[in-house]
Amino acid sequence: MKWLRDLSLKYKLTLLLVVLTGTMLVAYGLTVLREFERDKIAYVLDSSLAYSRSAALQIRAEVNYLSDRVKFLMDGFDLHKNGFNRLSESNYQKENQFEAILVLSRKASGDQFLIESFLKKNSVEIDEFEKIKEVSKILSSSVFENEIAVYQMPGKSKWLLGLRFGKDEESLAVISSLNFSHFLGFFESAQMQDTYLVSQTGSLVMSPSVKTYNSSSDEILESIQAVLKKMKSPEGVFRHQTSKGEKLLVSMASVGLGHLVVVSIVSESAALDSVKAIMLKSVIFLAFLFCVTVCLSVLASLSLTSSLKRLLSATHEIGNGNFAVSVDIVGNDEVGALSVGFNSMAKEIERLMIETAEKVRMEGELKTAQIVQATLFPKDHLVERGLEIRGFYKPANECSGDWWYYTRMGHRTLICIGDATGHGVAAALITSAARSAASVIERFPDISLGEMMSLFNQAIYDTANGLVMMTFFLGIYDHQTGLLTYSRASHDPPFLLPNKEGLTKNDIRSLNHVNGPRLGQSRDGRYETAEIVLEVDDRIVLFTDGVTELTNKTGKKWGERPFIKCLVDCSNKKMSLMETVGHIESELKSFRGDSVLTDDITYFIVSRSKVS
Repeated sequence: MKWLRDLSLKYKLTLLLVVLTGTMLVAYGLTVLREFERDKIAYVLDSSLAYSRSAALQIRAEVNYLSDRVKFLMDGFDLHKNGFNRLSESNYQKENQFEAILVLSRKASGDQFLIESFLKKNSVEIDEFEKIKEVSKILSSSVFENEIAVYQMPGKSKWLLGLRFGKDEESLAVISSLNFSHFLGFFESAQMQDTYLVSQTGSLVMSPSVKTYNSSSDEILESIQAVLKKMKSPEGVFRHQTSKGEKLLVSMASVGLGHLVVVSIVSESAALDSVKAIMLKSVIFLAFLFCVTVCLSVLASLSLTSSLKRLLSATHEIGNGNFAVSVDIVGNDEVGALSVGFNSMAKEIERLMIETAEKVRMEGELKTAQIVQATLFPKDHLVERGLEIRGFYKPANECSGDWWYYTRMGHRTLICIGDATGHGVAAALITSAARSAASVIERFPDISLGEMMSLFNQAIYDTANGLVMMTFFLGIYDHQTGLLTYSRASHDPPFLLPNKEGLTKNDIRSLNHVNGPRLGQSRDGRYETAEIVLEVDDRIVLFTDGVTELTNKTGKKWGERPFIKCLVDCSNKKMSLMETVGHIESELKSFRGDSVLTDDITYFIVSRSKVS
């Protein structure tokens, strides 16, 4: 089916419309013709059954009338004299329908009928009378089995009526030859159906003089006998197929006398001649509709695909970098709406390309700023005589507002951590100002901690003019005395973890004895200091609020309690500073999961160690 996939949309659309419409037309035509065929067959069967009923009623009426006439004549028949009396003879001669009457009786020695006496009119020919005698032998068994027997003279408009009189051993049978009857018209003139009179045993009694259909008598008799076996009621309709494959529509109606049945047969092919004519006309009409559909499909596909071609050409232009392209809008249909959308999309793409280029430029500058800002931080660890520092830092964006730092100034080490308001470039500039202030302070190792805090505050204030501020913690550790002097500017107080077996959270102390306003809040801010002596293996944990306020997917914050528990576990397990920093990082990752980092994470640990 590769050829189909490679076809132009115009041909695909045309093929789809043609196949779909053609299939619907053919399906509709076949359905209608099939329904019409069934209706036609049903109509023919109903008409044929009505015709059979009419024939059966007329036969029964005439046979009953003539039987009464024969019975009246036979009232004047003398069995001993084998003849009519004068009155019956006179009446018989006056009867116009009777040509001959044969009177038969059964001998006591046998069961075969013999002619005992007859009366014959002058109009009956000898050969014809002899034929009546032959027919009497054929009818002999029927006469004694049935009260009435009817038989048609072959090739002539004459028929025989057989009656039975009496029930003793010498009962009489009378066969009357009649020259006319109204019901013979059902069998003499050609009709839409061929009509037969049969006995219920399947033998033919009367056949049509002129047949409408060319089926042989043997085929017809075989078909009638087959249908009679299916007949379960006095009348019915059947569809029958002969041994040669010819399909027949058969209707049957019982006469109600002598076990006689009227059978009407219509050839199904002849009954459906009108259907064939309608079918031919329908095929011509469907072919015309199909041609019209093809033409309309081609025109519709050309109209539709021409607009799509313009859109495709414009798409190629965009692919080549020409975002100023636009297409003409023709109509207000879906293709017209698509053209409007395409023009809007082209303009939007052009705008986005400009913005993207600007964004790429800005991202490049931010990347440069990030690289530059990374130089503001010290190494993540320090191991020297009497002091060890390990830290961790992860920014939420390219530019961070967190900053931590340490530097050796003679026999003292300065440690600090800060968190600027917000994120991005503004916060990064504040960290740069803080780093610049630290560089200045390094040149004056003898100034007091309070003066250092004032320098940091002035640097932040002069940089942001009070619009951006920074929480801050500053400490100076004296390697000779183990004394830590510190000051705090609204920053989260660090934790002091003493070197103790079985440490609990109650043993942890917060360095919150002093506090002041944030750096940069006002130019003349004042900051107090406090002191604490560190014992060997005591630890101070400094951190920003990004640690305790870390959130997971559900919006839940990690909090201070899990952080303290993590620190206690690490201390009791005698983990090194490097192991402790790694364990805290692992706990933070586990809690955060796949949630987006919304704030910078910064923490570091300072520990007093033995001097070897």
